Amino acid sequence: MVRLTTSEEPPMDIHLQIADSLHMMALSDKFASQAEKQRLKQFVDTQIKEKKMLYLYDELTGHRKVAQQQGVAKNYISSAFAQQKAPLFNFDEGVYRDLEVSVEKELQRLRDAVKEAQESEGESEVRQAKLNIANFYKQIGNWEQAQKSYEQCISESVGVGPKLDLVFTKMRIAFFTLNVPVLRTLIERANTLLEEGGDWERRNRLRIYEGITFMLLRDFKRAAEAFLSSVSTFSATELMSYEDFVFYTVSLSMLALDRPQLNKKVLLNSDVLTVIGTLGPLEDYLRSFYNSKYQQFLLRLCDVLDMMQTKRYMSRHIAFYSREMRILAYKQFLQAYKSVTMQSMSQAFGLSMEFLDRELARFIAIHRLPCKIDKVRQVIETQRDDERSQKYAKTIKQGDHLLNRIQKLSRVMDLE
Repeated sequence: MVRLTTSEEPPMDIHLQIADSLHMMALSDKFASQAEKQRLKQFVDTQIKEKKMLYLYDELTGHRKVAQQQGVAKNYISSAFAQQKAPLFNFDEGVYRDLEVSVEKELQRLRDAVKEAQESEGESEVRQAKLNIANFYKQIGNWEQAQKSYEQCISESVGVGPKLDLVFTKMRIAFFTLNVPVLRTLIERANTLLEEGGDWERRNRLRIYEGITFMLLRDFKRAAEAFLSSVSTFSATELMSYEDFVFYTVSLSMLALDRPQLNKKVLLNSDVLTVIGTLGPLEDYLRSFYNSKYQQFLLRLCDVLDMMQTKRYMSRHIAFYSREMRILAYKQFLQAYKSVTMQSMSQAFGLSMEFLDRELARFIAIHRLPCKIDKVRQVIETQRDDERSQKYAKTIKQGDHLLNRIQKLSRVMDLE
């Protein structure tokens, strides 16, 4: 299946562009040069002034006058860049005053437009005037007022489609602030609305919103499922580029899918293959893992982890992802053997025997690798159960549980 695209795909949400830029600016020079950081800083500065982002400017400069006056919690942007010890931007009293005057002037104009619509126009015009205020609150970075205004617009909207669009907008604010509890609530709300109706395009977009939320929750299996279901229908360009979407899809699928499914849904997926070649080491990473070229896989894993560091949604999970992929590779290697020498495995992975011994011992101790190490013979012995044995043990356990319940029920019946 070939992915369908349209010329009307929306550009990426400007606030998410700013969030990504600020994330890159907070990283070390290994990931972004000083020249690149300066370019990103200029981009953010230009957007703040053009879009009158008073609240964002207030936070990024560390001034926080507006936030203190209106009781906004500290670090309300709440992301990697909010942890910086020094403000990312220098405060300029003149810029701040200009933004403050512009915001008050525009808000007054929008409020007057609502009154005028209420006095002389219909319900749809009134709703649009109120929506314009909500959009302006979002534009300037006043998330609290934006959420309240969008909530009022949702309550007054007619039809599932417009309500879903407003929920998506509220979710984009939560993606900027990385507010996971709010995202979970909004995902549930969007699914409830879809039960009442909803078109094909919005259902597909919701899958991407769900996937990002699951990714933030570290539920990589559900995130991969959501992304894979949208590879050929991706249209949520307000959230990310298609290239970033494919990066997330491939890297998460490698962790979530077994080998047959990985081959079917990723390696043989024409939409993925069209883009993956442009994503640096990602294709080599995928194929080296699938083709059991473990030394090459570990090298490419390091490269992919560097790429992940630049991805705002995955950077917080790098240590976890690295550990889980190494465990998966070790398991995949050991499945082919009943026993294998430590030297053979160290050569296959390009690791020293000392490091491999410590690595395997750690994972064996926490019951993540079903094997044991014979230190005398320097041999690794696998202790895997076959699928039939596992099903048998599960059936016996369920049977014992059922018998216990029957015995309790019989005693109750005897008493009666």
